[in-house]
Amino acid sequence: MPSLQDSIIEKPLKKTFKMIFPVCATKCLGETWYELLFYPRYHLDQSSLLCRKPLLAKPMVMDVYQDHILVTYRPFDVHIFHVRLLGELTPSSTPDLQLSTVRELSIMTAKSHPAAMCFIPDRLPRELASDNHISSSEFLDTEPARCLVLRTNGELSLLDLDDGRERELTDSVELFWVTCGQSEEKANLIEEVSWLDYGHRGMQVWYPCPGADPFKQEDFLQLDPELEFDREVYPLGLLPNAGLVVGVSQRMSFSACTEFPCFEPSPQAQTILHCLLRHLLQRDKTEEALRLAQLSAEKPHFSHCLELLLFTVFDAEISRQNAIKNQVSVPKHAGNCSLLEKTCDLIRNFPEYLDVVVSVARKTDGRYWADLFSAAGRSTE
Repeated sequence: MPSLQDSIIEKPLKKTFKMIFPVCATKCLGETWYELLFYPRYHLDQSSLLCRKPLLAKPMVMDVYQDHILVTYRPFDVHIFHVRLLGELTPSSTPDLQLSTVRELSIMTAKSHPAAMCFIPDRLPRELASDNHISSSEFLDTEPARCLVLRTNGELSLLDLDDGRERELTDSVELFWVTCGQSEEKANLIEEVSWLDYGHRGMQVWYPCPGADPFKQEDFLQLDPELEFDREVYPLGLLPNAGLVVGVSQRMSFSACTEFPCFEPSPQAQTILHCLLRHLLQRDKTEEALRLAQLSAEKPHFSHCLELLLFTVFDAEISRQNAIKNQVSVPKHAGNCSLLEKTCDLIRNFPEYLDVVVSVARKTDGRYWADLFSAAGRSTE
């Protein structure tokens, strides 16, 4: 005789800083209903259940940011909940958890269903936050007003959670990673980036732009071939605190036991720190670039990143000079600082500077050394 009630975990565990909540599907007498279950992270047991929230239907996609939870149902109904804990969350106490609905959107669209959604935290410049005496905890507790939507057909769009307007950003996207405001426990080395996405174009970096509309596409999308992985490597995730993209490749091996080759997954990691530093310098954000480099100075790949940065910038400068060699050159304004000079000024703040310059010079045709040393300093110094 079948059991009258059967509960299973339907969705992967979502977690906040203090809690973990799965979606539980309960079946009873042929009917199925869904609910959110809230547990403390230190004890995933039914005896520690903090709260249960019935859901309207099976969730299509979910996301969480700080104390806000996003739940989306078919066809495209978005509900946002706010979680509030009253009391200390410790093994010796049982706090009261209050769950309130702060936003509901029902969006009529003929587009494909969402495959993933992610909150985009509102950001304040560090200077503005300090001038207005806004603490990080107060700012992080604000409700996100936007979220990214990745549809099943690869379309990536930005959804305004206030009025339900959706703005298409790009297409043919397979994965995306939101980086801003995602890590408070560790330093986020790519805080200046809003998000990254991956598709047939390779990796794309999206930066916020100054002004009333920080997500104006033509101003803040930056394609960069330096962010492309080896075509044999598929990116799986980001390590924002290390400035790394982690992926996996397929490797062939042979065994004496069989005539057929074996295929083994092999993890790969690629640093994007040098790309982010170059982007900041290109946008005249020298202070931000220096702060990012200082945060990364203890990383084992830091010296290699500086070398990649200088080599990439210098190689682009050589290519630019070769392209205009037979053209009428435009006089260079004395007040303008070239990207190569900005790069050398940045690297000069670190003890690896001389070794980096020498290493780049050794990899470069000697005919161009004069240009390198004019920006980096004389080779005899």
